Amino acid sequence: MKMKESDNINTFMTKLIEMGNQQRVHGEEKSDYQIVQKILISLPKRFDIIVAMMEQTKDLTSLSVTELIGTLKAHEKRVEMRDE
Repeated sequence: MKMKESDNINTFMTKLIEMGNQQRVHGEEKSDYQIVQKILISLPKRFDIIVAMMEQTKDLTSLSVTELIGTLKAHEKRVEMRDE
């Protein structure tokens, strides 16, 4: 699953949560680290800068999905404000 250029973080996270719920129903559990990794590699190029920064400055093994989503939303909002 990849985030489309036309999607925003909220739309993409909703899709990921739905997919995660389906996996749990079928007995598949993913750790926060696995989910964080999946999200980071699924983002479009416009997030490359924030992804690189996070990979270099954060301990991804202890980064929660909630913290990642918050960081991505803040970055998206900053970019939107700059573009206005």
